[in-house]
Formats: sequence, structure tokens, C-alpha cells
Amino acid sequence: MDIATRINVRVTLAAKDGIEPAMKTGFNGGAIMGMLVFGVNIIQIVITYLILYYLVAPLYGWSFNTVMINIVGCAFGSSFTSVIAQLGGGIYTKGADVGADIVGKVEKGIPEDDVRNPAVVADLVGDNVGDCAGRSADLYETLTSEILSSMILGFSLYTVGTAVGAAIGPEIIFFPFVIRFVAVLATITGYLVINKTKKLAPGESGPWKLMNLGLYVSSGIIAVVYVIFILVLFQSVFLIFCAIFGVVANLIMGFVFEYYTSLNKKPVKDIMKASETGAATNLIQGLSNGLSAVFIPLSIIAIMIIGSFGFGAMYATQISLGNPVLGGIYGIVIMSMGMTSGTGIILAMDGFGPIVDNAGGIAEMAELGEEIRDNTDLLDATGNSTKSLTKGFSIISGTTIGFITIFAYLELLKAELGLTSAVINIGNPLIAVGGILGVITVFLFVSLLMRAVGKTAHDMIEEVRRQFKEKPGIMENKEKPDYRKCVDISTVSALKNMVAPALLIIIMPIVVGIFLGPFTLGAFLIIATFIGGGMGIFMNVSGASWDNAKKGRKSLRDKSKPGTIEAYKAAVIGDTVGDPCKDTAGSSLGSFVTTINNLALTFFPLFVFTFTFGLRFLGF
Repeated sequence: MDIATRINVRVTLAAKDGIEPAMKTGFNGGAIMGMLVFGVNIIQIVITYLILYYLVAPLYGWSFNTVMINIVGCAFGSSFTSVIAQLGGGIYTKGADVGADIVGKVEKGIPEDDVRNPAVVADLVGDNVGDCAGRSADLYETLTSEILSSMILGFSLYTVGTAVGAAIGPEIIFFPFVIRFVAVLATITGYLVINKTKKLAPGESGPWKLMNLGLYVSSGIIAVVYVIFILVLFQSVFLIFCAIFGVVANLIMGFVFEYYTSLNKKPVKDIMKASETGAATNLIQGLSNGLSAVFIPLSIIAIMIIGSFGFGAMYATQISLGNPVLGGIYGIVIMSMGMTSGTGIILAMDGFGPIVDNAGGIAEMAELGEEIRDNTDLLDATGNSTKSLTKGFSIISGTTIGFITIFAYLELLKAELGLTSAVINIGNPLIAVGGILGVITVFLFVSLLMRAVGKTAHDMIEEVRRQFKEKPGIMENKEKPDYRKCVDISTVSALKNMVAPALLIIIMPIVVGIFLGPFTLGAFLIIATFIGGGMGIFMNVSGASWDNAKKGRKSLRDKSKPGTIEAYKAAVIGDTVGDPCKDTAGSSLGSFVTTINNLALTFFPLFVFTFTFGLRFLGF
């Protein structure tokens, strides 16, 4: 947040010299976010592992399996911090944003980020709180979950392989760290490509094309080096396909989310066209766009999971593991690591979005002129697409990592209960109830967040209207708005309204695990993970496409044609509905998915204890 706040001003000043210097300055700020997430994430896990393995384990006689059960506390801590950042930041920023838009743009007809709007400072602060801090925390905990779940499954594979004399070494446990090292180098290379390219492509798509070039270069390096490491360490062609699946899936997601949310693509143009007949048709078209966007990403994930499982099973057969299912699961692990290895450059693209958005706000408030504002508006439209890409990536990667975490949970369950296999039998009514509770939890979580933004926006609108009424000189720049009061409303409301959804995430899995058992909890996790992923994509794409449709209608305004003004106001209404969808509820669902799964791993010993105690109590 500190870096983003400093870079905001620099981007505004750089916009005086054109789009290219402003774009690269904003991307530099985002790149720092990406590298911090990668670096601190590794440092946290390594230090915790060293303390537990070399200091605590010898003292208490812990096995490696016990060390892994305890280290997952890192994942839960990261997840819960992410939830706090996402919920609080999302409620804060969107309550202010909606309040500023409704009164400022629709009722008063003043420009976006106009200094006369009392809510404008709270809106700009909220972008740093919600998008910068929230997104970084979200992907930070996703990476933590991936590494720890991969280590648990790698240890299971190593244990089984050692028992049957398969050709497998302990390096499989620590392989995620090797891939993360490769990903860091690839991120740096992608950053250099973007930063050193001297000329942007002509047109509005120039910044997007340049950042995509950095993403493609980074992904290409990851794919090549990933393949080399797999050949050296595993000597398997089959796992190569799993790795490539992950990298390719990441790139395909970029194309999909760009298509559904870009200002120049048909879905957003259809929403712009629908705005000509009012807010109702704008909203209907945006909802349709978001709903249709769920199909391709989840279908791709399903195909990649099936393919990776098949090649992983072939790898298990190759090394004579005797357990093709476990090998297939590890194939999915390899795929997921390939998918998330581009997080550094993707997070840099995400940080670019709120940075250039705030730069435009600063330009408007400082009255720096139309040319600078036009440059920042173009970058802001690009930033909306990059934010949509990264939010979609966060949700998809969170869903995939949640899938991996469920497998890790089942492996621990099998080991602790001494079972040959751990199966979630949805045909058992008691276990099926867990799935129903998972669906309920997702919808209730989204409802609480949307309601929280609505309450905050209501209070913000009332305050802004009060100030305009009691201080008529604000519109003539004769009186100064009370920005502090609006900031206070957002802060208090965010802190108050984040409590209920945060408690819901914590309480529901624990209650299900204790009172209905670890197998019912498994059904809860599976259903909630995929419902949450689908809902997150829908809300993210709908919100981003509404936002860019508003920007498109803004450029078409013509005072000599009143219809264009009304269409813009309808698009603003659509954007205000989309804001909490994409930046509060939708973006928080990625954290929701990983948090419930990490919580299941963290409290796993408690669930096993209550389950075995209950069996003994019943005489089994």
C-alpha cells in the first residue's frame, strides 16, 4: 500500500510526457508487489519449516508427517489475513466508490474523481486498500497453500514409493521450491522485457499488448525450464505434459478474461449498446456476460485435471509405484504449479490497475488538464482488463489449489485413521449434507458482502448529499468538502461489516468437522470450492465488463445528443452494481475457497480426535 501510494503520484506526473512513461512507471509499482509476494512467501515457509524440523521435532520426537501437519498453520494464517484484507478492503473501497458515483456522476453531473465530490478521497484510498493490499494478500495465501499442499502430497508419494521400492527420491517433497525459483527468474525477465521495450504498439491496445508480451515471455521461460527440471529430477516424459498443461491453462485464461472484459471486444460493446435503452437492459446484458463466462474457464480446468491425472497415473506405472491414483493426484499438483508459476508477472499486471486508476483521480483533482486525464483514462481501461485477468486468475488458481488441498486433506485422513483409501461417498446422506452446507455457505457469504457494500454506500450517499445541501458553495469551489467524514464512514463500516462473513468462513468448517465428521467436511469442501469458483468468475467478469462499458460510454458523450448522456448514466448504474460484484464479493471468493480448505488442514487433528472419540463412545 505504501509503494502503491507513492507510485500513484509518479504515474500522474509521467502522464504529462505520454502514455508510455506513465504505463511503465505504473507497471514498476506493480512489479514490486509481485516480487514481494513471491519472496516473502518463500521466506515465511522456509523459516517455519527450519524451526519445526530442526528445533521442535527433535525436542518432541515428531515425525516428518507431524511437522507437515503443523506447518499448515502457515497456510491458515496467510488465508485468514487474506480474508481480512479482502473483506475489509472490498467493503471500504466499493462503499465509497458507489457513493461517489451515484451522487457525483449521476445526480450532480460532475466528472469522475472531481475534487468537489466529498467521497473522492475515500474512493482513492479504497483502491489501495482493496485492490493493492487485498489482491496481494489473496495471491500470497494461494501460493502458500500450493506449496504446503504439494509438499504433503509429495511426501505421501515418497512414503508409498519407498515402501514398494519405486524409483523416487525425497526431492519430490521440495520440488515446489525449485519451481518457485524458476518462476522468480521468469518474472524478472518478463519485467525487463516490458520495461526495456522502447515503443508501444499504436492504438488503445498498446499497453495491454506490451504487458501481454511480458507475460508470454515469462510463461515461455517457465515452460522450458520446468520441462528441463522434470526431465532431470523425475526422468519422466509423462509429467512434462502435466507441467505444460498448467502453463497453457494460465495463458488461455488470459485470453478468455480479456475477451469478456476488454473495451474493444464484443461482450463489452454489447453492454454499451444495451445502455442506450436504459439501466435495466445494461444490467441484463452484463449478467448474461458474466454467466456465460463461467463455462470456458471451468471447462478448461476440468480438462486439465483429467489430462494431468491420466499422465500422473502413467508416471506412477512407469516407476512401479503400485498406486496410480496417488500418481495421478501428483500429476494434478505438477499442473497447478505450472499454472501458478506466472503469479509474479500477473500480480505486477494487477498492481498496475489500481495504481493508474488513482493516478487518473489525482490528475482530475489537481486539474492537470484533459490531455493527462485522457492518458490516464486509457491506462485505466487497460488496468480494468488486467485486474479482471488477475482476479479471474486468483479465483481459478484458488479453485485449483483448493482441489489440491482437498487431496492433501484426504491423504492426511487416510494416514491418521490407518485407512487404505479415504473416499467421500456422496451417496451417504450424512456426507451429502456437507455438500448442501457448502452451497449454503457460499451464497450466505456473498449475500453478507453485497449487503455490507449496500449499507456502506447508503451511508456514503446520505453524507455526500448532506454536504452538497448544507454547503452549496462546494459546486462553485467556494467551500471545501469534508473528506474526513467520508473516509470515517468507509473505515467504520468496513471494520464492522467484515466481522460476520469472516466468522462464517471460520465457524462453518469447524462446526461441520466436529459435529458431522471429517468425511462430511470433505464433501463440504469439494462442493463449496467449485460453487465458490464458479460464482467468483461470474461476479468478476460481470463487474469488469460493466466497468469498461461505462468507460466506453463516457468517451461517446455528446451534449448535442442527450441520448448519449442518458446512456452514460445507465452505464454508471451498471458499474455501481458491478463494483461490489468484482471488487468485494467476487474477489473475496478466491480467499474464501483457500481459507476453508486451509482451515480444514489446520484443525485436522481436532476433527480426527472428535471422530475417533465418537466412534469409541458408540462402541465401534
